[in-house]
Amino acid sequence: MTLQGLDGKVAIVTGGGSGMGAATARRLSEEGVKVAVVDLREDAAKQVATSLDGDAIAVGADVSTESGTDSYVAATVEAFGRVDLFHNNAGYGGHLVPIWEMSVEEFDKTMAVNTRGVFLGLRAVLGRMAAQGGGGAIVNTASVSGLRAVPGQGAYVPSKHGCVGLTKVAALDAAPLQVRVNAVCPGLVQTPMLQGLIDEIGPEIVDIMLTQVPAGRKAEAHEVANLVAWLMSDEASYVNGATVTVDGGISAA
Repeated sequence: MTLQGLDGKVAIVTGGGSGMGAATARRLSEEGVKVAVVDLREDAAKQVATSLDGDAIAVGADVSTESGTDSYVAATVEAFGRVDLFHNNAGYGGHLVPIWEMSVEEFDKTMAVNTRGVFLGLRAVLGRMAAQGGGGAIVNTASVSGLRAVPGQGAYVPSKHGCVGLTKVAALDAAPLQVRVNAVCPGLVQTPMLQGLIDEIGPEIVDIMLTQVPAGRKAEAHEVANLVAWLMSDEASYVNGATVTVDGGISAA
């Protein structure tokens, strides 16, 4: 059964070259959405875009910069004429270290992608939606780390708290435009970001994390994408400013 109000719309998905972004691009394409797949790695974005059955383009862009953000919005408008949906998803996981061992460069990079990048995306896309006369839906990818503290995440936790705060402010600012802005807060998801942590620390890190997951397993990327697509659809027409967890029960424990 298809979701209401998605067919024929135009979406931007950042971080679309892998993980949750790629899964969202696929789900939206299945719903008849035209998709701009954005990733720092243009080759990864192209691989996802060419795999989709519907209309899609690939854009290589750094979401933490104004020029990169402006470029992916401009490319989408040039290709499809407008922007209706936005999965503001690109993120950087960083390294799991105590605060006193974290470099300033690592902190700045994490904040630049996860918070500044979200702000830049919201500013550019909402500006475009306003110019179009309003209407649309945005979903930011936050994290359960945006709702609670995790040891060793001295940059990631505040960056995702910032994403949650930006979501709430944007929802209020954009309400007169008839644009809804929500956030998803994933828990432990099988993505390249998680694999990077495993490669750095070892597979035992997942076993430790799973002890905190009532569901007893990792999520698959498509399970997050399903929620993102629903939040973008007309079926979520009264959901605005929400931070919706998709974490197997971590935040309830």
